[in-house]
Amino acid sequence: TLGPEAAILLSSMSRDSTEASAFEALISRTEDVESLVRLEACDRETLVSNPYLHRVDRWILGGLVADVAAGMDRSAEIADIEARRGSMHWFGEAKVTYDALLAASLVTAGCKEREAETGVCEDAVAALKAYSERWCQTDAAYRRYHEALRDPGLMADVDLSEVRRLVEPRYGSFLRGLAIEWQDLACKAGTWPPTGIASWQRDFYASQVASRRDERVAVVVSDAFRYECAVELADGLRCGSPRYQASLEPAMSMLPSYTQLGMAALLPNECISIDPATQLVSVDGRPTVGL
Repeated sequence: TLGPEAAILLSSMSRDSTEASAFEALISRTEDVESLVRLEACDRETLVSNPYLHRVDRWILGGLVADVAAGMDRSAEIADIEARRGSMHWFGEAKVTYDALLAASLVTAGCKEREAETGVCEDAVAALKAYSERWCQTDAAYRRYHEALRDPGLMADVDLSEVRRLVEPRYGSFLRGLAIEWQDLACKAGTWPPTGIASWQRDFYASQVASRRDERVAVVVSDAFRYECAVELADGLRCGSPRYQASLEPAMSMLPSYTQLGMAALLPNECISIDPATQLVSVDGRPTVGL
């Protein structure tokens, strides 16, 4: 417990970047005393509000790791902790690890929600809507989880092995279940694309390019560009400002769903053909390889 004057002084120093080295030097002189503090006896709220002790984030993370590894959804709590500790001096060392745990918690929670919804979609149209509005967020969380694991800022002394052992099979089960259900609904539809789905990859040029001849249009062609990445791109383009607008609409791919055919389908086309020997694609009798 700090006296009022000490609390004001340390609070000011911990938030002033020009005083960073002085603050760290001062705190380092308390390491012997800090080692006597029984952080395990403190509740999480006390730890979250403490901006001074260097070990606090490790203790907070240790408790959160145990909860997430047990399958508990701690995503809201982790996001709140990050928001509250974001301006504190030592948070920078722990941010990536918090991010990894937040993403892991979102993955497991998303997988659980998806399992509860298995079989609720009556047709392929409903499944596409559910994926584009909700289920794709689990894919996004899994990507952010692995981005954090590869970040050199990840704390080496926070053991995430139990979290890893939970996330991977859960996400694998999520993908398998989604694929099996989609396959069943797509086959029941009887046509491709399924009736009721408005956008198809082959219609892209006519609907998105030719119809905008008076506008400047840029087309990005990327192999296996995941839908959840496009959601994030659209959010980034909006920049949180009403000055910018971005909309997103899912479209069914061509079948068979391989790169050569998918890229060719984006071109203006009346007739698309595949050479069975080479799998190369021609559009209106012209090859589509290269420029």
